[in-house]
Amino acid sequence: MNNLLFLTIWQTIGDFFKEKISSLISSGIIILIIVVVLLINRWVLGKYGKAKNLQQRKKATIARLLRSINKVIIVFIGVVIVLQQWGIDLGPIIAGAGIIGLAVGFGAQTLVKDLIGGISMVFDDQFDVGDVVDIKGFKGRVIEVGIRSTRVINWKGDVSVFSNGTIQQSINYSKNPSTAVVEVGVAYEETISEVIALLDDRLRNMKDEFPQIIEGPNVMGVISLGASGVIIRITSKTLPEEHYAVERAITKFVKEVFDENGIEIPYDHLVIVDGKANKKLPTE
Repeated sequence: MNNLLFLTIWQTIGDFFKEKISSLISSGIIILIIVVVLLINRWVLGKYGKAKNLQQRKKATIARLLRSINKVIIVFIGVVIVLQQWGIDLGPIIAGAGIIGLAVGFGAQTLVKDLIGGISMVFDDQFDVGDVVDIKGFKGRVIEVGIRSTRVINWKGDVSVFSNGTIQQSINYSKNPSTAVVEVGVAYEETISEVIALLDDRLRNMKDEFPQIIEGPNVMGVISLGASGVIIRITSKTLPEEHYAVERAITKFVKEVFDENGIEIPYDHLVIVDGKANKKLPTE
C-alpha cells in the first residue's frame, strides 16, 4: 500500500515536470536574466553613485534614486513574465488589484507621499548625497536618498532615517561657503595696532597651506573690551563645512605667533581687597 502511494506520487510529480518542463526552463532563464539586469543596473548606476566632489553630488543622488526605482520596475516585469510562462491569466489579477487598490488606497497614501517627496527633493535641489544638512534638529551628512526614505549620519556615527514625505523643511550647510570665526584676546599692556599689523602680515600666508580656505584670513579688528584684555576677531571664508578645521588652525597659528613675539594673552585676574584696612581705628 505504501509502495503504491509512493509510486503514484512520484508518477504525478514526473508528469507535472514533463508537462511543465518548458515553463520551468523558461522561468529559470527569465530569473537568471533578471538577476543579471539587476547586477548591471547596480554596477552602472553605482559608478555614478559615488560623490567625489561637490559637482558630482547631484549625479550621485539621481543615480541612487534611479537604481532603487529600476530595481522595483525590473522585478515587477520579471514576475509578470514568469506568471505568463505558467499560463496564469493576469486580467483577473489586475482587476482584483484595482479593487484591492481602492480598498487600501487610504493606507497607501504614506507610501505615495514618500515616493513623491523623494523625487521632489532631488529635482528641487533641496540636498544631495554628501551634503551636510539639518533635518528636524538632526545634523549630519546625507548618505542615501531612496524612493521612500533619506538616511543621514552625524559626526558620532549615529544614523537617522527620515521618511521623504515628512521632510517639510531642512537646512543645507553645503550649498554655500562657510565662514570661520576666531576671537582672540590680547592683554591691555600690548599695542593693539602693532598686534593687528603683525597678524595681518602673518595670516595672509595661511591660504597657501590650507586648500579649504577660499578667502582670508582677515583681521576684522577690535570687537570688544573684555575684563582682562582686548578681543580681536579674525574671519575666513572656507569651503562648505570646512570652517571648523580652519578655526582650529587659525587659533593654533595665532598662539604660535604670540609666543614668538612675546605678546601676552590675557587671563583672569583676582584682586583681593582687605576690608579691615579701611576700618577707622577707635580714638581715645
